[in-house]
Formats: sequence, C-alpha cells, structure tokens
Amino acid sequence: MTGVQTCALPIYNIWITGAGTGTYEFDESDTFNDFKVDTPPHTIEFDDADTFTVTTFTVSGTAGNLITLQSDHASNTFDLVKAGGGVVASDYLDIIRCAASPDNTWYAGDNSTSTGSTGWTFTVPPTRYWVGGTDDWDGTAGSKWSYNSGSTGGVAVPTSTDNVFFDANSGANTVTIAASANTLDLDLTGFTGTLAQGANTLTVAGSFTIPNNATFTKATGGQALTLNGTGTLTDSNTTKQDLGALVIGGSSKTTTLGSNILVTNLTINATDTLDTSLGNNYDITISGNWNNQGTFTAREGTVTFNGTNQNIDGSSSFYDFSKVTSSTDTMTFENGETQTITNSLTLNGASSNLLSLVSDSP
Repeated sequence: MTGVQTCALPIYNIWITGAGTGTYEFDESDTFNDFKVDTPPHTIEFDDADTFTVTTFTVSGTAGNLITLQSDHASNTFDLVKAGGGVVASDYLDIIRCAASPDNTWYAGDNSTSTGSTGWTFTVPPTRYWVGGTDDWDGTAGSKWSYNSGSTGGVAVPTSTDNVFFDANSGANTVTIAASANTLDLDLTGFTGTLAQGANTLTVAGSFTIPNNATFTKATGGQALTLNGTGTLTDSNTTKQDLGALVIGGSSKTTTLGSNILVTNLTINATDTLDTSLGNNYDITISGNWNNQGTFTAREGTVTFNGTNQNIDGSSSFYDFSKVTSSTDTMTFENGETQTITNSLTLNGASSNLLSLVSDSP
C-alpha cells in the first residue's frame, strides 16, 4: 500500500511498506489477522470511536523515524484490541488518542511517545518464550527467546522481572541451563521436553510450575533452586521429580506448595515461609538435609525423610513426621533447637539395624 488509502472491508493480512511519509487511513471497525507496518516513517490514521482487532501487530519505527498511530478526531480515541492471547512488542511509535486492550498486552518499548492514549506500557514485554530448540539457556540471546509463543526469536535473555515459558511450541527438546538463570514466573505448561538445571543456580522470583509430562532435572553439582519471591511451587507429575537443593530465600516472602514435592535438601531462610497450602496439606519427601531458619507452615501435611545420615537444623513444627529405614542409619539434630510434632511421629529402624537420633553437639 502507498499513498492515502481508505479501508472498510474485512482484510485477513495487511502489510504497509514502501518509502515515503504518506498517511494510511482505516475507516470503520475491522479485524486483521496480521497488521504489519515497516519502512518508517508512516502515519496510520484510524476512524475515531471504531474498534480495530488484530491477532498479530508488527509495527515499529526506528530512531528518528517514528511510526504514528493516531485517531482522525481531535479529541476522541479509536480502540485497538489484541486477539488470540500473547503480547504486542513495538518500539519507536507516536501514539495519539488510542485505547488499547486487553491490559498488560500492548508494549511500546522505551522509545515511544503518547498523547491521550490508554492501555499501553512503555517498556519491553516481561515475557520470554523458549523457541531455541535443543540448546543452552545461557547469557547469549541469539534466536532462543521470543516475546510470544512460537514467534521468531532474537529478544534478550530473561531476567528476574520476566515471566519465562516453555510450552508446546518449544518442542520436545532438552534445554540446559548453562549460566546462572533468573526469572519471575517459570512455567513449563504444555512443554514435553526437558529443562535441565545443569551445574548452575536457578532463581525464580515468582511461581514455578511443572505440569504433567514436562521434565525438570536438578543441578548436577548441588547448585540451588531458589524461590525468592511470593509464589507457588507445583510439580503435577505423578512420579515427583527431585527438585534438588531447594532454597526458600527472599525477604519476608512466602512460597506455597501447589502439589506434593520431592527434594534433596531444603533450606528456609530467615524471615521466609514455606506453606504446605491451606486445605491441601501437601507432602514433602526429602532425601538430604532439612534447614529451617524461617517458618515452616506444616498444616496437615507429611514430611518424609527417606535418605541416609540426614541432618535437621533449626526449629520446626511438623504435623506428620516420618523416618523409616531398613539399614543402620543416623538422624542428626542441631543442638539447642526444638522439633515439634503435632500429630504423628513415625521413627522405625529394623532388627540389628538401628535408627539413631543424635545431637550435633553430644
């Protein structure tokens, strides 16, 4: 399209391209699958009080060459609606009297301007979808990450303010964390591959969701999986996956279980809380050491110690506490701390194979 165009017909895809600074006019409400504008500067003018719905919106200018999105009325807005989920990622726009929806969907980047508009956020989107196939999650962006599911990669590596998704469009691939990784939420819903922690730390500042059929493998060298925000930890697999060295470690934050979990070691830092979930009373199975310096809210959940030579540090209140062994074993408790069992205490060794309970400072 070039020059001044008026459109009031249903169009599946539209691509505005070519040199020049013409104005392109869209009259009457319409729905587009893909709306694309390149080779800025251009001005796109929409009829006020009408609604324009898009599934994908690929519109960005460049430094010194903004693309203008404007209403044709001096005071009224036009409506711009994103359909199909996901987010819009644009930059270098001049947005004039536009009401965009849904909320938390339209991101105009750091280099755009706005007059009389609503629904836009002037940062890059806080979403990262893995589209890199079998590869390393490291400090190199490459083409591994996208703002939307299954879209073209090339955006920055996630940070602690980004929600990270591995989904069906990420493929049945193995992704290995090859440098310290940080996320806001980490969600593997729809993913049928494997996320391997490798030999690096993984820090989640929100919720961590492992659905049935997704695989997470713990760190190979005991590096921590840290949940340092308020969120939920869920492993929906029937056979629970060992989450490794789990640390609940923010600043006055609470992690609530969304399922039973299996861990190697568990540390609850001072001022932080691990809650087994009111009404759900999820269970914890631990093969290594328990260290509670914060708050463990047991509710009516069971903690099962199924390893060997396990240590319990800090004071905790358990509902059901279970340790059963058929071999000679020792549980070591931190001197001066108190363990309270409010319901059931199960401690069983075997004939000629005693379970010893000892202090770390006899």
